[in-house]
Amino acid sequence: MGEPLADGLVGRDRELAMVRGMVRDVRAGPAAVLLMEGEAGIGKSRLVQSLIGAAQATGAVVFRGEAHPFERAQPFGVVADALGLWRRSPDPRRAMIGGLLAGGAERPPVAGGAPDLRYQIVEEILDLLEASCAEHPVVLVLEDVHWADDSTLLAFRSMVRRLAHVPLLLVASLRPAPRSAELDQLLNDVVDAGARVIRLGALAPDEVRALACAELGTAPGPELMAVLAKAGGNPL
Repeated sequence: MGEPLADGLVGRDRELAMVRGMVRDVRAGPAAVLLMEGEAGIGKSRLVQSLIGAAQATGAVVFRGEAHPFERAQPFGVVADALGLWRRSPDPRRAMIGGLLAGGAERPPVAGGAPDLRYQIVEEILDLLEASCAEHPVVLVLEDVHWADDSTLLAFRSMVRRLAHVPLLLVASLRPAPRSAELDQLLNDVVDAGARVIRLGALAPDEVRALACAELGTAPGPELMAVLAKAGGNPL
């Protein structure tokens, strides 16, 4: 039976072991990529929280950003959120990149999305991450990348290809749907390049019971278990 773990996760022993192993390995390099896939409420964010806790315990620097459906037109939105790329950032390098992002947003639309500026921003982001990795191992978490814009996907692809030599763990969480053709192609490419994939499925009935015990502090009765069964094994 899936027992409650120390961090409150139930039925995710294998996944948690993989996460902890990748956090441990990133300290020695090279870079690695982890994809977490699952439907809404299945436990991706809880697993991310466990990963962040494990990373911080080893002395790694963690950057985390979350994509949102209402920001799909925001260039580099989730990467900017994770790395703090704002014009008013106290860090001059981040402020400079934030200025580039703001300048691109203020320009009139150009066919192809002003590719020169976009690639310049990618180069600056790569340099920022490489400099960070020279000081400490880095874990970069991008949540809900199914909502990410094309510029974010370009940056992610560039990180995988250009930062393979540094102690960097790239983590992306996403739902099976909706997904763009560009995201599907990116996922196929990074998996072919060696990315690890965690696909979170529904909890088994005994794991649902263990979760209920952990939340309630006592064993659930048959009526409550019948109600919980209607959730289809989704922890949320």
